[in-house]
Amino acid sequence: MVRMNKYEGHLSAYARNEGVWVPGYGVNPVTAAGIAALILRDYKRGWTYNSRGQRIPMDKALFRERLFYLIALSKKHYHNPQLTQEVKQLVEYVYRHLKLPSWAIPVLTGPNAKRVANELVRMGIATAVRVRPTPSPRVWKPVPVPVVARVRR
Repeated sequence: MVRMNKYEGHLSAYARNEGVWVPGYGVNPVTAAGIAALILRDYKRGWTYNSRGQRIPMDKALFRERLFYLIALSKKHYHNPQLTQEVKQLVEYVYRHLKLPSWAIPVLTGPNAKRVANELVRMGIATAVRVRPTPSPRVWKPVPVPVVARVRR
C-alpha cells in the first residue's frame, strides 16, 4: 500500500475516506488550525486513520504525538521562527483546552467539508470553520483544429 498524508491534500487518507481535507502544502498557522481541528475530532470520536488509510484507535498518546508533530513539520517546511512560534502556541492551546483558540479558524475543502465543519462547531472544537469550494478536476479536451484544404486552380 502507498503511504499518504493523513489530513492535508486531496490524496490524503481523510480525503479518500471522508471526502474532506485541509487545503495547501506545508504546516503554517492556517493549515495547522485545520489539521489540529481534525486531530481533535479524531481524539473525541476515538478513532483515526493511519498513513495507509486504515482505521485505527486514537488514544491520548497518539493525539499528543500527532498534535506536537505539527511544530516539527512547521520548522521543516518554512524555516521561519515566527510561523513556528504561532504553530507552537496553537498546538499548546489545543492540547491544554481540547478546542481551538478563537483566533484560529480552520480551512477545509472537499465534498463533505460543510458537514464536517458543522460537526466541528457542534462538538465545540472550533467557533467557526471556513469552507473552500471543492476544486473541480481539470478536464482537458483537445480542440479540433479545422483543416483547410487549398484547392489549386
